[in-house]
Amino acid sequence: MLIQSPTHWDVAPAEISIDADEVHVWRILPMNVPSKLSTYLKLLQEEELQRFERFYRDENRFEYLWAHGALRVVLSRYLRIAPEGLRFATNPYGRPYIANRIPGKRLFFSLSHAEGLALLAVSRVEAVGVDVERFRKMADIESIAAHHFSENEIRKLASLNSQEQQHSFFRCWTRKEAVVKATGFGLSLDINQLEVTLLPSEEPAVVGCRWDVRNSSQWSLEDVVPAPGYFGAVALESPQMNLSRFVLDEQAFAY
Repeated sequence: MLIQSPTHWDVAPAEISIDADEVHVWRILPMNVPSKLSTYLKLLQEEELQRFERFYRDENRFEYLWAHGALRVVLSRYLRIAPEGLRFATNPYGRPYIANRIPGKRLFFSLSHAEGLALLAVSRVEAVGVDVERFRKMADIESIAAHHFSENEIRKLASLNSQEQQHSFFRCWTRKEAVVKATGFGLSLDINQLEVTLLPSEEPAVVGCRWDVRNSSQWSLEDVVPAPGYFGAVALESPQMNLSRFVLDEQAFAY
Protein backbone atom coordinates (compact mmCIF):
# COMPACT_ATOMS: atom_id res chain seq x y z
CA MET A 1 0.00 0.00 0.00
CA LEU A 2 1.16 3.52 -0.77
CA ILE A 3 1.21 6.16 1.92
CA GLN A 4 -0.34 8.90 -0.23
CA SER A 5 -3.99 9.11 -1.16
CA PRO A 6 -4.83 10.27 -4.69
CA THR A 7 -5.18 14.02 -5.01
CA HIS A 8 -8.61 15.48 -5.84
CA TRP A 9 -8.82 16.60 -9.46
CA ASP A 10 -11.38 19.05 -10.87
CA VAL A 11 -12.89 19.10 -14.34
CA ALA A 12 -11.55 22.23 -16.02
CA PRO A 13 -13.99 24.92 -17.18
CA ALA A 14 -14.61 25.24 -20.91
CA GLU A 15 -12.98 28.69 -20.92
CA ILE A 16 -9.62 28.35 -19.20
CA SER A 17 -7.14 31.09 -18.27
CA ILE A 18 -4.23 31.33 -15.88
CA ASP A 19 -2.91 34.15 -13.69
CA ALA A 20 0.75 35.01 -13.12
CA ASP A 21 0.89 33.36 -9.67
CA GLU A 22 -0.89 30.16 -10.72
CA VAL A 23 0.22 26.72 -11.82
CA HIS A 24 -2.27 24.34 -13.38
CA VAL A 25 -1.42 20.67 -13.36
CA TRP A 26 -3.42 18.33 -15.60
CA ARG A 27 -3.89 14.60 -15.17
CA ILE A 28 -4.00 12.96 -18.59
CA LEU A 29 -5.23 9.39 -18.98
CA PRO A 30 -4.85 7.28 -22.14
CA MET A 31 -7.40 7.65 -24.90
CA ASN A 32 -8.57 4.31 -26.26
CA VAL A 33 -10.81 5.70 -29.01
CA PRO A 34 -9.16 5.00 -32.40
CA SER A 35 -10.75 8.05 -34.04
CA LYS A 36 -9.26 10.33 -31.38
CA LEU A 37 -5.82 8.80 -31.74
CA SER A 38 -6.05 9.17 -35.51
CA THR A 39 -6.89 12.84 -35.02
CA TYR A 40 -3.96 13.25 -32.64
CA LEU A 41 -1.61 11.87 -35.26
CA LYS A 42 -2.68 14.65 -37.62
CA LEU A 43 -1.91 17.29 -34.98
CA LEU A 44 1.76 16.46 -34.56
CA GLN A 45 4.44 18.40 -36.40
CA GLU A 46 7.20 16.71 -38.39
CA GLU A 47 9.70 16.43 -35.54
CA GLU A 48 7.07 14.84 -33.30
CA LEU A 49 6.05 12.38 -36.01
CA GLN A 50 9.67 11.35 -36.49
CA ARG A 51 10.04 10.70 -32.78
CA PHE A 52 6.74 8.79 -32.75
CA GLU A 53 7.99 6.54 -35.55
CA ARG A 54 11.27 5.82 -33.76
CA PHE A 55 9.56 4.02 -30.88
CA TYR A 56 9.98 0.28 -31.32
CA ARG A 57 7.24 -0.90 -28.96
CA ASP A 58 3.58 -0.17 -29.74
CA GLU A 59 2.81 0.76 -26.12
CA ASN A 60 5.54 3.45 -26.19
CA ARG A 61 4.23 4.85 -29.47
CA PHE A 62 0.71 4.85 -28.05
CA GLU A 63 1.78 6.63 -24.85
CA TYR A 64 3.73 9.26 -26.76
CA LEU A 65 0.80 9.89 -29.09
CA TRP A 66 -1.91 10.41 -26.49
CA ALA A 67 0.32 12.43 -24.17
CA HIS A 68 1.55 14.80 -26.88
CA GLY A 69 -1.83 15.01 -28.58
CA ALA A 70 -3.42 15.94 -25.25
CA LEU A 71 -0.62 18.46 -24.67
CA ARG A 72 -1.66 20.28 -27.84
CA VAL A 73 -5.36 20.14 -26.93
CA VAL A 74 -4.77 21.59 -23.46
CA LEU A 75 -2.37 24.35 -24.51
CA SER A 76 -4.64 25.36 -27.38
CA ARG A 77 -7.42 26.05 -24.88
CA TYR A 78 -5.26 28.61 -23.06
CA LEU A 79 -3.86 30.22 -26.21
CA ARG A 80 -7.14 30.20 -28.18
CA ILE A 81 -5.56 28.71 -31.29
CA ALA A 82 -6.08 25.41 -33.11
CA PRO A 83 -4.08 22.49 -31.63
CA GLU A 84 -2.42 21.82 -34.97
CA GLY A 85 -1.32 25.46 -35.10
CA LEU A 86 1.02 25.09 -32.13
CA ARG A 87 4.73 25.01 -32.91
CA PHE A 88 7.35 23.72 -30.52
CA ALA A 89 11.11 24.21 -30.34
CA THR A 90 13.74 23.18 -27.79
CA ASN A 91 16.40 25.08 -25.87
CA PRO A 92 20.07 23.99 -26.10
CA TYR A 93 19.45 21.45 -23.32
CA GLY A 94 16.44 19.83 -24.97
CA ARG A 95 13.66 21.52 -23.03
CA PRO A 96 10.62 22.10 -25.27
CA TYR A 97 8.85 25.46 -25.42
CA ILE A 98 6.05 27.07 -27.42
CA ALA A 99 7.56 28.77 -30.47
CA ASN A 100 4.39 30.68 -31.46
CA ARG A 101 4.51 34.42 -30.81
CA ILE A 102 1.09 35.32 -29.40
CA PRO A 103 0.89 38.85 -27.89
CA GLY A 104 -0.25 38.82 -24.26
CA LYS A 105 -0.35 35.03 -24.03
CA ARG A 106 3.06 33.93 -22.85
CA LEU A 107 2.79 30.36 -21.58
CA PHE A 108 5.18 27.68 -20.32
CA PHE A 109 4.70 23.99 -19.68
CA SER A 110 6.29 20.78 -18.47
CA LEU A 111 5.11 17.30 -19.47
CA SER A 112 5.90 13.95 -17.85
CA HIS A 113 4.44 10.52 -18.55
CA ALA A 114 4.99 7.14 -16.95
CA GLU A 115 3.38 3.81 -17.82
CA GLY A 116 -0.20 4.75 -18.57
CA LEU A 117 -0.55 8.23 -17.10
CA ALA A 118 0.75 11.74 -17.83
CA LEU A 119 1.00 15.00 -15.90
CA LEU A 120 1.16 18.41 -17.56
CA ALA A 121 2.06 21.57 -15.64
CA VAL A 122 1.13 24.94 -17.17
CA SER A 123 2.35 28.31 -15.93
CA ARG A 124 3.11 31.86 -16.98
CA VAL A 125 6.46 31.48 -15.20
CA GLU A 126 9.16 29.82 -17.30
CA ALA A 127 10.71 27.78 -14.50
CA VAL A 128 7.96 25.21 -13.97
CA GLY A 129 8.58 21.46 -13.83
CA VAL A 130 6.57 18.30 -13.25
CA ASP A 131 7.44 14.65 -12.82
CA VAL A 132 5.39 11.48 -12.41
CA GLU A 133 6.58 7.95 -11.68
CA ARG A 134 4.73 4.68 -11.31
CA PHE A 135 5.59 2.93 -8.07
CA ARG A 136 7.37 -0.41 -8.28
CA LYS A 137 9.52 -2.15 -5.69
CA MET A 138 13.16 -1.29 -6.23
CA ALA A 139 15.85 -3.79 -5.28
CA ASP A 140 18.73 -1.38 -5.94
CA ILE A 141 17.61 1.73 -4.03
CA GLU A 142 20.93 2.18 -2.24
CA SER A 143 22.92 1.97 -5.48
CA ILE A 144 20.69 4.49 -7.29
CA ALA A 145 20.67 6.84 -4.31
CA ALA A 146 24.47 6.72 -4.11
CA HIS A 147 24.69 8.19 -7.62
CA HIS A 148 21.74 10.59 -7.64
CA PHE A 149 20.98 11.65 -4.05
CA SER A 150 22.82 14.11 -1.82
CA GLU A 151 24.74 12.88 1.22
CA ASN A 152 22.00 14.09 3.56
CA GLU A 153 19.27 12.46 1.45
CA ILE A 154 21.18 9.17 1.56
CA ARG A 155 21.47 9.38 5.35
CA LYS A 156 17.76 10.06 5.73
CA LEU A 157 16.87 7.18 3.42
CA ALA A 158 19.09 4.80 5.40
CA SER A 159 17.27 5.75 8.64
CA LEU A 160 13.96 4.33 7.38
CA ASN A 161 12.58 0.82 7.40
CA SER A 162 12.30 -1.11 4.15
CA GLN A 163 8.76 -0.06 3.23
CA GLU A 164 9.31 3.60 4.12
CA GLN A 165 12.51 3.57 2.05
CA GLN A 166 10.57 2.49 -1.02
CA HIS A 167 8.03 5.30 -0.65
CA SER A 168 10.57 7.95 0.28
CA PHE A 169 12.78 7.03 -2.66
CA PHE A 170 10.00 7.87 -5.12
CA ARG A 171 8.98 10.91 -3.12
CA CYS A 172 12.55 12.22 -3.32
CA TRP A 173 13.04 11.26 -6.97
CA THR A 174 9.92 12.99 -8.30
CA ARG A 175 10.63 16.16 -6.30
CA LYS A 176 14.21 16.34 -7.57
CA GLU A 177 13.17 15.64 -11.17
CA ALA A 178 10.47 18.32 -11.04
CA VAL A 179 13.03 20.92 -9.90
CA VAL A 180 15.60 19.85 -12.51
CA LYS A 181 12.97 20.04 -15.26
CA ALA A 182 11.97 23.50 -14.04
CA THR A 183 15.51 24.80 -14.45
CA GLY A 184 15.51 23.87 -18.15
CA PHE A 185 19.06 22.49 -17.96
CA GLY A 186 18.08 18.81 -17.87
CA LEU A 187 20.81 16.18 -17.84
CA SER A 188 23.56 18.81 -17.81
CA LEU A 189 22.99 19.16 -14.05
CA ASP A 190 24.28 16.84 -11.34
CA ILE A 191 21.09 15.81 -9.58
CA ASN A 192 23.06 14.73 -6.49
CA GLN A 193 23.94 18.40 -5.95
CA LEU A 194 20.27 19.15 -5.32
CA GLU A 195 18.71 18.32 -1.95
CA VAL A 196 14.97 18.05 -1.25
CA THR A 197 12.91 16.77 1.66
CA LEU A 198 11.91 13.10 1.56
CA LEU A 199 10.80 11.89 5.01
CA PRO A 200 7.06 11.19 5.50
CA SER A 201 6.94 13.90 8.18
CA GLU A 202 8.51 16.58 5.95
CA GLU A 203 6.66 19.00 3.73
CA PRO A 204 7.87 19.13 0.09
CA ALA A 205 10.70 21.66 -0.14
CA VAL A 206 14.05 22.40 -1.74
CA VAL A 207 16.67 22.25 1.03
CA GLY A 208 19.71 23.33 -0.96
CA CYS A 209 21.39 23.27 -4.34
CA ARG A 210 25.12 23.49 -5.04
CA TRP A 211 24.74 24.51 -8.68
CA ASP A 212 22.44 27.40 -7.78
CA VAL A 213 23.79 29.85 -5.21
CA ARG A 214 20.46 31.59 -4.78
CA ASN A 215 18.34 30.96 -1.68
CA SER A 216 16.44 27.68 -1.85
CA SER A 217 13.34 29.48 -0.49
CA GLN A 218 12.84 30.87 -3.99
CA TRP A 219 11.39 27.45 -4.91
CA SER A 220 7.88 26.15 -4.34
CA LEU A 221 7.43 22.38 -4.41
CA GLU A 222 4.25 20.31 -4.06
CA ASP A 223 3.38 16.64 -4.31
CA VAL A 224 0.54 15.55 -6.57
CA VAL A 225 -0.83 12.02 -6.57
CA PRO A 226 -2.63 11.42 -9.88
CA ALA A 227 -3.80 7.86 -9.14
CA PRO A 228 -3.12 4.96 -6.77
CA GLY A 229 0.32 3.56 -7.43
CA TYR A 230 1.86 6.80 -8.71
CA PHE A 231 4.05 9.54 -7.24
CA GLY A 232 4.19 13.05 -8.69
CA ALA A 233 5.59 16.49 -7.91
CA VAL A 234 5.37 20.03 -9.30
CA ALA A 235 8.11 22.65 -8.87
CA LEU A 236 8.04 26.39 -9.54
CA GLU A 237 10.85 28.92 -9.21
CA SER A 238 8.79 31.30 -7.10
CA PRO A 239 8.30 31.63 -3.33
CA GLN A 240 4.58 30.92 -3.75
CA MET A 241 2.59 28.55 -5.93
CA ASN A 242 -1.17 28.68 -6.29
CA LEU A 243 -1.81 25.18 -7.60
CA SER A 244 -4.97 23.96 -9.32
CA ARG A 245 -5.46 20.34 -10.41
CA PHE A 246 -7.51 19.45 -13.47
CA VAL A 247 -8.44 16.20 -15.14
CA LEU A 248 -8.73 16.14 -18.90
CA ASP A 249 -12.24 14.82 -19.43
CA GLU A 250 -13.75 13.22 -22.52
CA GLN A 251 -15.53 16.43 -23.57
CA ALA A 252 -12.25 18.35 -23.61
CA PHE A 253 -11.24 16.39 -26.68
CA ALA A 254 -14.17 17.65 -28.74
CA TYR A 255 -12.46 20.71 -30.18
